[in-house]
Amino acid sequence: LYLHYRRLSEFLVSFGMSSYLQGACTLGNGPNIVTDLDATQIKDIKMIDTAGFFQTYSGELYRLGGGQQVDGVLGSTDYPRKYETPGKIVTFSVGFYNSMLVNDKNQIFGSGNNYDHRLGLPQEKCLTSLTLIPFYPREKILKVSCGYNHSLLLLEGGQLYATGSNLYGQCGFPQGQTKIQSFRCLNTLDRKYQVLDIYGAFEWSLLLAKRRENGQVVALSSGYYTEGRLGRSNAVQENYSFDVVELPYQEHNFVSVSTMRRHSAAITDDGQLFMWGYNNTGCLGFGDYNNVQLPQKVNDVSTDYIVKKAAIGQETSILLVQKRPKAVSYTHLRAHETGRNLVCRLLLEKKK
Repeated sequence: LYLHYRRLSEFLVSFGMSSYLQGACTLGNGPNIVTDLDATQIKDIKMIDTAGFFQTYSGELYRLGGGQQVDGVLGSTDYPRKYETPGKIVTFSVGFYNSMLVNDKNQIFGSGNNYDHRLGLPQEKCLTSLTLIPFYPREKILKVSCGYNHSLLLLEGGQLYATGSNLYGQCGFPQGQTKIQSFRCLNTLDRKYQVLDIYGAFEWSLLLAKRRENGQVVALSSGYYTEGRLGRSNAVQENYSFDVVELPYQEHNFVSVSTMRRHSAAITDDGQLFMWGYNNTGCLGFGDYNNVQLPQKVNDVSTDYIVKKAAIGQETSILLVQKRPKAVSYTHLRAHETGRNLVCRLLLEKKK
Protein backbone atom coordinates (compact mmCIF):
# COMPACT_ATOMS: atom_id res chain seq x y z
CA LEU A 1 0.00 0.00 0.00
CA TYR A 2 1.23 3.45 -0.87
CA LEU A 3 2.19 5.65 2.06
CA HIS A 4 2.13 9.44 1.96
CA TYR A 5 4.96 10.91 4.01
CA ARG A 6 3.94 14.53 4.35
CA ARG A 7 5.28 16.30 1.25
CA LEU A 8 7.44 13.36 0.19
CA SER A 9 6.36 10.11 -1.39
CA GLU A 10 7.88 7.37 0.73
CA PHE A 11 6.94 3.78 1.25
CA LEU A 12 8.20 0.57 2.78
CA VAL A 13 9.59 -2.00 0.36
CA SER A 14 10.63 -5.56 1.18
CA PHE A 15 12.21 -8.52 -0.56
CA GLY A 16 13.20 -11.99 0.53
CA MET A 17 11.44 -14.74 2.40
CA SER A 18 8.51 -13.17 4.20
CA SER A 19 5.69 -15.71 4.08
CA TYR A 20 5.85 -15.79 7.89
CA LEU A 21 5.71 -12.01 8.27
CA GLN A 22 1.97 -11.63 8.50
CA GLY A 23 0.40 -8.69 6.78
CA ALA A 24 3.65 -7.89 5.02
CA CYS A 25 4.33 -9.28 1.57
CA THR A 26 4.62 -12.42 -0.54
CA LEU A 27 7.55 -14.75 -1.07
CA GLY A 28 9.92 -13.52 -3.72
CA ASN A 29 13.21 -11.87 -4.61
CA GLY A 30 11.85 -8.57 -5.93
CA PRO A 31 10.59 -5.51 -4.04
CA ASN A 32 6.97 -5.31 -2.78
CA ILE A 33 5.12 -2.45 -1.05
CA VAL A 34 4.19 -3.91 2.30
CA THR A 35 2.36 -2.17 5.12
CA ASP A 36 -0.45 0.20 6.00
CA LEU A 37 1.22 1.54 9.17
CA ASP A 38 1.24 5.36 8.95
CA ALA A 39 4.72 6.21 7.65
CA THR A 40 4.54 9.78 8.96
CA GLN A 41 4.81 8.42 12.52
CA ILE A 42 7.65 5.92 12.02
CA LYS A 43 10.98 6.92 13.58
CA ASP A 44 12.70 3.52 13.44
CA ILE A 45 12.00 0.04 12.06
CA LYS A 46 13.70 -3.22 13.00
CA MET A 47 13.30 -6.88 12.03
CA ILE A 48 13.80 -10.05 14.05
CA ASP A 49 13.03 -13.49 12.64
CA THR A 50 9.36 -13.21 11.56
CA ALA A 51 8.43 -9.97 13.34
CA GLY A 52 8.81 -6.30 12.52
CA PHE A 53 9.08 -3.60 15.19
CA PHE A 54 8.23 0.07 14.70
CA GLN A 55 9.13 2.98 16.99
CA THR A 56 7.12 6.19 16.66
CA TYR A 57 8.32 9.76 17.13
CA SER A 58 6.19 9.95 20.30
CA GLY A 59 8.23 7.13 21.92
CA GLU A 60 5.75 4.28 21.45
CA LEU A 61 6.68 0.76 20.32
CA TYR A 62 4.64 -1.49 17.98
CA ARG A 63 5.06 -4.99 16.62
CA LEU A 64 3.83 -6.62 13.40
CA GLY A 65 3.92 -10.37 12.72
CA GLY A 66 5.88 -12.71 14.95
CA GLY A 67 5.54 -15.97 16.83
CA GLN A 68 8.98 -15.69 18.42
CA GLN A 69 9.26 -14.93 22.14
CA VAL A 70 10.39 -11.33 22.43
CA ASP A 71 10.52 -9.47 25.79
CA GLY A 72 8.55 -12.28 27.41
CA VAL A 73 5.55 -12.08 25.07
CA LEU A 74 4.43 -14.86 22.74
CA GLY A 75 2.07 -14.71 19.79
CA SER A 76 1.78 -13.04 16.42
CA THR A 77 -0.33 -10.26 15.00
CA ASP A 78 -1.27 -9.14 11.50
CA TYR A 79 -1.76 -5.55 12.64
CA PRO A 80 0.53 -3.20 14.63
CA ARG A 81 0.35 -4.07 18.36
CA LYS A 82 1.41 -1.49 20.95
CA TYR A 83 3.70 -2.38 23.89
CA GLU A 84 3.55 -1.07 27.44
CA THR A 85 7.00 0.42 28.15
CA PRO A 86 8.72 2.18 31.12
CA GLY A 87 8.45 5.76 29.91
CA LYS A 88 9.15 7.28 26.52
CA ILE A 89 11.39 5.06 24.41
CA VAL A 90 14.50 6.73 23.00
CA THR A 91 16.00 3.65 21.33
CA PHE A 92 15.39 -0.11 21.38
CA SER A 93 16.68 -3.41 20.04
CA VAL A 94 15.23 -6.89 19.63
CA GLY A 95 17.56 -9.89 19.59
CA PHE A 96 16.93 -13.52 18.78
CA TYR A 97 15.46 -14.33 22.20
CA ASN A 98 15.75 -11.05 24.10
CA SER A 99 15.19 -7.32 23.86
CA MET A 100 16.61 -4.08 25.29
CA LEU A 101 15.35 -0.53 25.37
CA VAL A 102 16.49 2.87 26.65
CA ASN A 103 14.04 5.45 27.99
CA ASP A 104 14.24 9.24 28.20
CA LYS A 105 15.88 8.99 31.66
CA ASN A 106 18.94 7.23 30.16
CA GLN A 107 17.93 3.97 31.83
CA ILE A 108 18.40 0.67 30.02
CA PHE A 109 16.00 -2.26 30.42
CA GLY A 110 16.24 -5.83 29.16
CA SER A 111 14.16 -8.99 29.04
CA GLY A 112 14.24 -12.48 27.60
CA ASN A 113 17.27 -14.78 27.46
CA ASN A 114 20.30 -13.67 29.55
CA TYR A 115 22.49 -16.75 29.04
CA ASP A 116 26.12 -15.81 28.34
CA HIS A 117 25.22 -12.51 30.08
CA ARG A 118 23.96 -11.14 26.77
CA LEU A 119 21.80 -8.60 28.65
CA GLY A 120 24.64 -7.56 30.94
CA LEU A 121 22.98 -9.03 34.05
CA PRO A 122 24.68 -11.40 36.54
CA GLN A 123 22.03 -14.15 36.55
CA GLU A 124 22.17 -16.41 33.50
CA LYS A 125 18.46 -17.06 33.15
CA CYS A 126 15.42 -15.99 31.14
CA LEU A 127 13.60 -12.86 32.26
CA THR A 128 9.89 -12.70 31.48
CA SER A 129 9.55 -8.96 32.09
CA LEU A 130 11.59 -5.82 31.49
CA THR A 131 14.39 -5.53 34.09
CA LEU A 132 16.58 -2.51 34.84
CA ILE A 133 20.20 -3.18 33.82
CA PRO A 134 22.79 -1.74 36.28
CA PHE A 135 24.70 0.36 33.76
CA TYR A 136 24.79 4.09 34.54
CA PRO A 137 27.06 6.01 32.17
CA ARG A 138 27.56 9.76 32.43
CA GLU A 139 27.09 10.16 28.69
CA LYS A 140 23.84 9.64 26.88
CA ILE A 141 23.14 6.14 25.53
CA LEU A 142 22.58 6.56 21.80
CA LYS A 143 21.82 2.98 20.85
CA VAL A 144 21.68 -0.64 21.99
CA SER A 145 21.84 -3.66 19.72
CA CYS A 146 21.05 -7.27 20.67
CA GLY A 147 22.84 -10.00 18.74
CA TYR A 148 22.33 -13.74 18.98
CA ASN A 149 24.27 -14.22 22.24
CA HIS A 150 25.87 -10.80 22.78
CA SER A 151 24.82 -7.15 22.92
CA LEU A 152 26.41 -3.84 21.94
CA LEU A 153 25.88 -0.36 23.39
CA LEU A 154 26.92 3.02 21.96
CA LEU A 155 27.48 6.21 23.97
CA GLU A 156 27.20 9.77 22.68
CA GLY A 157 30.97 10.22 22.55
CA GLY A 158 31.35 7.26 20.18
CA GLN A 159 32.51 4.69 22.75
CA LEU A 160 31.48 1.07 22.14
CA TYR A 161 30.51 -1.25 25.01
CA ALA A 162 29.79 -4.97 24.68
CA THR A 163 28.52 -7.84 26.84
CA GLY A 164 27.84 -11.55 26.37
CA SER A 165 29.57 -14.24 24.35
CA ASN A 166 32.88 -13.44 22.66
CA LEU A 167 33.51 -17.02 21.56
CA TYR A 168 34.11 -16.01 17.92
CA GLY A 169 35.21 -12.43 18.56
CA GLN A 170 31.74 -10.93 18.10
CA CYS A 171 32.35 -8.46 20.96
CA GLY A 172 35.74 -7.46 19.53
CA PHE A 173 37.75 -8.53 22.59
CA PRO A 174 40.92 -10.68 22.25
CA GLN A 175 40.82 -14.46 21.90
CA GLY A 176 40.44 -16.22 25.26
CA GLN A 177 37.94 -13.73 26.67
CA THR A 178 35.01 -15.95 25.75
CA LYS A 179 32.35 -14.44 28.01
CA ILE A 180 31.90 -10.76 28.96
CA GLN A 181 29.67 -10.65 32.05
CA SER A 182 28.64 -6.97 31.94
CA PHE A 183 28.94 -4.03 29.55
CA ARG A 184 32.65 -3.31 29.00
CA CYS A 185 34.25 -0.59 26.85
CA LEU A 186 36.32 -1.69 23.85
CA ASN A 187 39.21 0.70 24.48
CA THR A 188 41.44 -0.53 21.65
CA LEU A 189 38.75 0.40 19.11
CA ASP A 190 38.06 3.76 20.77
CA ARG A 191 41.63 4.93 20.18
CA LYS A 192 41.28 4.56 16.38
CA TYR A 193 37.58 5.14 15.68
CA GLN A 194 34.59 7.13 16.79
CA VAL A 195 31.74 4.63 16.48
CA LEU A 196 28.63 6.04 14.81
CA ASP A 197 26.31 3.02 14.63
CA ILE A 198 26.22 -0.55 15.94
CA TYR A 199 24.64 -3.87 14.97
CA GLY A 200 24.95 -7.09 16.95
CA ALA A 201 24.24 -10.03 14.64
CA PHE A 202 24.39 -13.85 14.61
CA GLU A 203 27.77 -14.39 16.36
CA TRP A 204 29.29 -11.36 14.64
CA SER A 205 28.99 -7.56 14.72
CA LEU A 206 28.82 -4.71 12.22
CA LEU A 207 29.73 -1.08 12.96
CA LEU A 208 29.74 2.26 11.19
CA ALA A 209 32.68 4.34 12.42
CA LYS A 210 34.75 7.43 11.68
CA ARG A 211 38.53 7.24 11.59
CA ARG A 212 39.97 9.63 14.18
CA GLU A 213 43.04 10.35 12.04
CA ASN A 214 41.29 11.59 8.89
CA GLY A 215 37.53 11.57 9.50
CA GLN A 216 36.76 8.91 6.87
CA VAL A 217 33.57 6.93 7.58
CA VAL A 218 33.93 3.16 7.17
CA ALA A 219 32.09 -0.04 8.07
CA LEU A 220 33.79 -2.50 10.46
CA SER A 221 33.04 -6.17 11.17
CA SER A 222 34.21 -8.80 13.65
CA GLY A 223 33.25 -12.32 14.73
CA TYR A 224 32.27 -15.55 13.00
CA TYR A 225 32.74 -15.67 9.23
CA THR A 226 30.65 -17.69 6.79
CA GLU A 227 28.44 -16.95 3.75
CA GLY A 228 30.29 -13.67 3.22
CA ARG A 229 28.68 -12.02 6.24
CA LEU A 230 31.77 -10.01 7.29
CA GLY A 231 32.11 -8.44 3.85
CA ARG A 232 35.91 -8.61 3.67
CA SER A 233 38.34 -10.90 1.88
CA ASN A 234 40.87 -11.11 4.74
CA ALA A 235 38.42 -12.76 7.15
CA VAL A 236 39.08 -16.16 8.70
CA GLN A 237 36.51 -18.30 10.50
CA GLU A 238 36.99 -16.55 13.86
CA ASN A 239 37.91 -12.84 13.90
CA TYR A 240 38.71 -11.24 17.28
CA SER A 241 39.13 -7.63 16.21
CA PHE A 242 37.16 -5.21 14.05
CA ASP A 243 38.44 -4.63 10.52
CA VAL A 244 37.18 -2.63 7.53
CA VAL A 245 34.37 -3.97 5.32
CA GLU A 246 35.38 -3.76 1.65
CA LEU A 247 33.00 -1.06 0.40
CA PRO A 248 33.94 1.40 -2.42
CA TYR A 249 34.88 4.28 -0.10
CA GLN A 250 36.72 6.21 -2.83
CA GLU A 251 33.58 6.49 -4.98
CA HIS A 252 30.89 6.84 -2.29
CA ASN A 253 30.25 8.31 1.15
CA PHE A 254 28.44 5.80 3.33
CA VAL A 255 26.03 7.08 5.97
CA SER A 256 24.40 3.94 7.37
CA VAL A 257 24.72 0.16 7.68
CA SER A 258 22.28 -2.50 8.82
CA THR A 259 22.27 -6.22 9.60
CA MET A 260 20.57 -8.76 11.82
CA ARG A 261 21.78 -12.29 11.13
CA ARG A 262 23.65 -13.25 7.96
CA HIS A 263 23.18 -10.52 5.36
CA SER A 264 23.81 -6.78 5.48
CA ALA A 265 23.12 -3.44 3.81
CA ALA A 266 25.03 -0.17 3.47
CA ILE A 267 23.56 3.11 2.18
CA THR A 268 25.38 6.06 0.60
CA ASP A 269 24.67 9.76 1.15
CA ASP A 270 22.81 9.90 -2.19
CA GLY A 271 20.61 6.90 -1.35
CA GLN A 272 22.37 4.08 -3.19
CA LEU A 273 22.17 0.59 -1.70
CA PHE A 274 24.96 -1.99 -1.30
CA MET A 275 24.31 -5.48 0.09
CA TRP A 276 26.27 -8.65 0.86
CA GLY A 277 26.14 -12.01 2.67
CA TYR A 278 23.51 -14.74 2.74
CA ASN A 279 21.06 -14.75 -0.18
CA ASN A 280 19.38 -18.17 -0.33
CA THR A 281 15.93 -16.55 -0.16
CA GLY A 282 16.69 -13.62 -2.45
CA CYS A 283 16.92 -11.24 0.50
CA LEU A 284 19.74 -9.24 -1.13
CA GLY A 285 17.46 -8.17 -3.98
CA PHE A 286 19.83 -9.05 -6.84
CA GLY A 287 17.24 -11.24 -8.58
CA ASP A 288 19.01 -14.51 -7.74
CA TYR A 289 19.78 -16.75 -4.74
CA ASN A 290 23.58 -16.63 -4.71
CA ASN A 291 25.49 -15.59 -1.59
CA VAL A 292 27.60 -12.45 -2.03
CA GLN A 293 31.05 -12.43 -0.44
CA LEU A 294 31.84 -8.72 -0.84
CA PRO A 295 29.43 -5.73 -0.97
CA GLN A 296 27.75 -5.04 -4.31
CA LYS A 297 25.39 -2.27 -5.39
CA VAL A 298 21.73 -3.23 -5.87
CA ASN A 299 21.24 -1.46 -9.19
CA ASP A 300 17.52 -2.16 -9.60
CA VAL A 301 16.74 -0.32 -6.36
CA SER A 302 19.45 2.36 -6.48
CA THR A 303 18.47 3.50 -9.99
CA ASP A 304 14.77 4.10 -9.29
CA TYR A 305 14.75 4.94 -5.58
CA ILE A 306 16.57 6.97 -2.95
CA VAL A 307 17.07 4.45 -0.13
CA LYS A 308 16.69 6.14 3.26
CA LYS A 309 16.76 3.18 5.67
CA ALA A 310 17.23 -0.59 5.56
CA ALA A 311 15.83 -2.96 8.18
CA ILE A 312 17.36 -6.42 7.88
CA GLY A 313 15.61 -9.54 9.15
CA GLN A 314 16.69 -13.17 9.33
CA GLU A 315 15.89 -13.86 5.67
CA THR A 316 14.12 -10.62 4.78
CA SER A 317 14.99 -7.01 3.98
CA ILE A 318 12.72 -3.98 4.37
CA LEU A 319 13.64 -0.61 2.86
CA LEU A 320 12.25 2.85 3.44
CA VAL A 321 12.63 4.56 0.07
CA GLN A 322 11.67 7.63 -1.93
CA LYS A 323 11.23 7.70 -5.68
CA ARG A 324 14.10 9.40 -7.46
CA PRO A 325 13.13 12.51 -9.44
CA LYS A 326 13.52 12.07 -13.18
CA ALA A 327 16.59 13.78 -14.58
CA VAL A 328 16.06 16.48 -17.21
CA SER A 329 18.20 16.39 -20.35
CA TYR A 330 18.91 19.60 -22.24
CA THR A 331 19.49 19.84 -25.98
CA HIS A 332 21.08 23.31 -26.06
CA LEU A 333 23.67 25.21 -24.08
CA ARG A 334 24.29 28.87 -24.92
CA ALA A 335 27.00 31.10 -23.53
CA HIS A 336 27.70 34.81 -23.83
CA GLU A 337 30.13 37.23 -22.23
CA THR A 338 29.11 40.10 -19.99
CA GLY A 339 32.23 42.00 -19.05
CA ARG A 340 34.75 39.60 -17.57
CA ASN A 341 32.24 36.89 -16.54
CA LEU A 342 31.12 34.05 -18.72
CA VAL A 343 27.40 33.38 -18.22
CA CYS A 344 25.71 30.18 -19.36
CA ARG A 345 22.04 29.93 -20.24
CA LEU A 346 20.21 26.62 -20.37
CA LEU A 347 17.34 26.32 -22.80
CA LEU A 348 14.80 24.23 -20.94
CA GLU A 349 13.92 21.96 -23.79
CA LYS A 350 13.43 18.41 -22.54
CA LYS A 351 14.98 15.78 -24.70
CA LYS A 352 12.26 13.58 -26.13
